[in-house]
Amino acid sequence: MHSDHAPGRKRLTLLLRGAFSTSQKEWLEFQPLPQATCSRLSLQHHAQLASLYVGAGSLFSLQLIMRVALASAILQELGYGHTMPRAIEEYEALATQALHNGSEGCYRLSGEAYVAFAGLLIYHDRQLCTAPLKAFSYAADKLDR
Repeated sequence: MHSDHAPGRKRLTLLLRGAFSTSQKEWLEFQPLPQATCSRLSLQHHAQLASLYVGAGSLFSLQLIMRVALASAILQELGYGHTMPRAIEEYEALATQALHNGSEGCYRLSGEAYVAFAGLLIYHDRQLCTAPLKAFSYAADKLDR
């Protein structure tokens, strides 16, 4: 049974309002993301990582890859994915190092950081293909708090 006050419910309700019946909405919440959406998100994540690797990363790039790390941890806690490649604290330390060593528009990840975040994005790509919309909505709500 679903409540309108369940985590992620508000965002899904706005997304699906009027387009589907209640039973269809509940069914959609448990479906994986469409492949086109998975591919688009993955490409965005990997492009931001590439910009950080070549020293053209922005603060947004650093924030995005950290948001992916936190979302991956939340999804993993929900049962979507095995153990994360590294602990969140390690990703935070690597991103903080890039933040301290760069300036706006010129952030660069070390080789070690690039490899770590590349592994994370591959891990998250698998989550994108398997976790349902409801899990992503819950993770987004939790990150927005």
